[in-house]
Amino acid sequence: MTKVPLITGLVGTLNTTLGGLTRIVDTVTSTAGLSFDTSALYENLNLLSSVMTIDQGAWSQTAILSPDGTMIIVDLDKGLGPILANNIINILQNLKQAVNNLNVTVTGNDPLGTLHLAAATLNTTLAPIKTALTVAIDGVLTPVLNDAGILTQQLLDVSLLGSTTVNVPTTINIPTTSTIQGTVTSKFVGTIVQSDILDVSLFSGSDSSSNIYWNGLAVLPTAPVISNVTGNSQSGYVVTGTADPGNTVKIIDPATGQEIGSGLADSSGNYSITLAAGSIGANADINATATDAAGNVSVPTAGKTPADSGDTTAPDAPAISSVTGNSTDGYTVTGTAEAGSTVTIKDSTGTVIGTAVADESGNYSVSLPASVGANADITATATDEAGNESTPTTGKTPADSGDTTAPDAPIITNVTGNSTDGYTVTGTAEAGSTVTIKDSTGTVIGSGVADGSGNHSVSLPASVGPNADITVTATDEAGNESTPTTGKTPADSGDTTAPDAPAISSVTGNSTDGYTVTGTAEAGSTVTIKDSTGTVIGSGVADGSGNYSVTLPASVGPNADITATATDEAGNESAPTTGKTPADSGDTTAPDAPAISSVTGNSTDGYTVTGTAEAGSTVTIKDSTGAVIGTAVADGSGNYSVSLPASVGPNADITATATDEAGNESAPTKDKTPEDPKDSVAPSAPTITNVTGNSTDGYTVTGKAEAGSTVEIKNGAGKVIGTALADSSGNYTVSLPKGSIGANATITATAIDAAGNESTPTTGKTPADPKDVTAPDSPKVTDVTKNPDGGYNIGGTAEPGSTVTIKDGNGNVIASGKTDDSGHFHITLPAGSVKPGDLLNITATDEAGNESTASHVQIPSGTIVPVTFGGTGGQYSNGLPASYAKGVKLPATGERDNNIQTVVGFSLLAFLSLMLTKLRRKKNVL
Repeated sequence: MTKVPLITGLVGTLNTTLGGLTRIVDTVTSTAGLSFDTSALYENLNLLSSVMTIDQGAWSQTAILSPDGTMIIVDLDKGLGPILANNIINILQNLKQAVNNLNVTVTGNDPLGTLHLAAATLNTTLAPIKTALTVAIDGVLTPVLNDAGILTQQLLDVSLLGSTTVNVPTTINIPTTSTIQGTVTSKFVGTIVQSDILDVSLFSGSDSSSNIYWNGLAVLPTAPVISNVTGNSQSGYVVTGTADPGNTVKIIDPATGQEIGSGLADSSGNYSITLAAGSIGANADINATATDAAGNVSVPTAGKTPADSGDTTAPDAPAISSVTGNSTDGYTVTGTAEAGSTVTIKDSTGTVIGTAVADESGNYSVSLPASVGANADITATATDEAGNESTPTTGKTPADSGDTTAPDAPIITNVTGNSTDGYTVTGTAEAGSTVTIKDSTGTVIGSGVADGSGNHSVSLPASVGPNADITVTATDEAGNESTPTTGKTPADSGDTTAPDAPAISSVTGNSTDGYTVTGTAEAGSTVTIKDSTGTVIGSGVADGSGNYSVTLPASVGPNADITATATDEAGNESAPTTGKTPADSGDTTAPDAPAISSVTGNSTDGYTVTGTAEAGSTVTIKDSTGAVIGTAVADGSGNYSVSLPASVGPNADITATATDEAGNESAPTKDKTPEDPKDSVAPSAPTITNVTGNSTDGYTVTGKAEAGSTVEIKNGAGKVIGTALADSSGNYTVSLPKGSIGANATITATAIDAAGNESTPTTGKTPADPKDVTAPDSPKVTDVTKNPDGGYNIGGTAEPGSTVTIKDGNGNVIASGKTDDSGHFHITLPAGSVKPGDLLNITATDEAGNESTASHVQIPSGTIVPVTFGGTGGQYSNGLPASYAKGVKLPATGERDNNIQTVVGFSLLAFLSLMLTKLRRKKNVL
């Protein structure tokens, strides 16, 4: 109904104004012997809020033949429009009557006249509220009664016609001179069209049915609620909330328009969606949309990812210095907490009842409402800016001064009702005390105030159920609570006898003003009227004599089949009684064809058709396909002006017809929309707001341009590498695929409008790629051999593409080389640069300049001889001093190092080499 602002505004005004009834309802509810019936008021208000759901019915609409005699044309708007408008009129009139009937009445014994005095006082309070409600209703009812077609069209635009049966009467006239004998059959087939017009092709040669698609707007699903967004930019995020059950909730990055996560709302409407790490950052805007099974997408709900935080330490629990106040003026909680933290006060149920921020000195002061009550348990927690919450500190509101005596337990006089209509608990308690009813779980299910005589009457919902245990307590104004009194709801009655079928005495009215069904039924039973589809179209209660009168909306239509059933208070339903609405009387003379005086406008701003037609007739403009593109009502002088959308386009054929209030349509008048003037003005140069991304993943260019223009991004050579359309606000986002352009590269952006005019270019630059700061792993030496030139060859593996550098023990570079694509290197050491026994340091440096830790190798006589460090005096195992290999880092005790396996391996080989040398020497001696 948001598309019908007049009605939407009224519903909002009524709901706001009805807030003034709260005190009256509360007083009447808590006072035995008073009655205040608002059921009719809210029943009609609910009908008004969902008026489009009761537009089912039947009607007759005059059809015309196309000029060639092969097509029956019926304007469905003219049949459905009055039905919708009359629905609104009937509801508004009933709503106004319900407001006028609002009155507080006395239903109990009143020997002292106190109830009548209370009723008079409440009705005095009620009078200005009734006046405000009546004025608001008249503010809409008057325009509807004098509607010039705008409201009707708004109603039609939000209606969905749904399943529709169309009866097309066909008469075949056989010339008296014809020799045809026997039965003659005329066949027709319906054309499936998406239009407000029904087209039925005659004499097509085959049988079929006619299908209609109504031009209603799809009902969008409810926008999802984002309850919480947790996580961080390293681990990703989790978005939780609620949506219509079964809807698919999608999380969109509004900066790119890309979906970054989705999930289904479960049967309770809850959803939980994980956003992968890297899909979006911290403090980033997100949108959530809901898509129903039909593919309709809701409006987006905005949200935000939380800031990353390194603080995970909760603040100390706040101190409560004092709690002052009373149950009349409210309470104040003061104390100290971590400076800048938010102090939250909760009641015993965990409900937040007050918050405040601790100042720079850590002092806080939180105000609590009087409803917290005396002697109430409270807790205080402190939450720092990183969201860490402290443990709670407990406290209690002070007792009100004076009264500390609990009232006597209340008395339960009676519990009446059933599981359909709910229950009423009556009895006595301390005058002025609040009587609270709880179920067996301790949940409050009803409350009321004992009157001056101590009488109380508390209504309980039907959901409490039969034979249910209840407890009743009384709490005085000082907050003192009595001991409980136990009770039980009654069992449901066993009436299973259906009442007799109701009698229908008369059905009067017409398709303009609606209908009234009168008759007799079982006294007190509810009479329900349904149409031929079984849809309820009206109901009423038979009075003490069994008489009933039910009003039906005009949308039911003439000659419509109806049924009436009676349902007694036990829910037993009678057999149906059938009836029919009366036929309408009608005008069958079509008005003259309308005159078109001018057609102005263009394909950007739309068009306006003006002219003259029969006063009060509805002028309908159609395009060349027969689709309705605009309507208006001719004024008292016959003048009309119809606005057409820009989508009609230039040089388009249009027709205008006039339809009088009886639904008779004139012959069409033809015309054309004017040509557009030539656009030769180039748009302004677009702005480049941001260029993000890198040479690995590609780039995203965002900015502003003329709304609807095409933004082209070109590289330095003038080649187009990305395009996008600027939206209605002028925002554009262009993705440049990876490989299309590199880092620190110049780009240009131009805007091209719908006429092909191109703006001057705007220059920009892609960002530099982020610097690599990760060092490669240490090189691994696989072989050391002597070459024929007297030098050495060292081979091994390191990070592919890195530079391997070999240094002597003093840090001097001896030789270097690059690894191949597989990471292998083979470096020659010149003759004389090293000698057997020299210890070498080998490092790898990547393209970003990051250098690895060193690997170590000793030049052997013919085999690889690794060494270990840490012997006596801090020397290598071959006797070299510790200073020989500068920059060598040994692992700490119990820790692993990148080179630990190499060191252990080298140590083992060195030990074996040493033992072999000793054996040889021993052999030589022998």
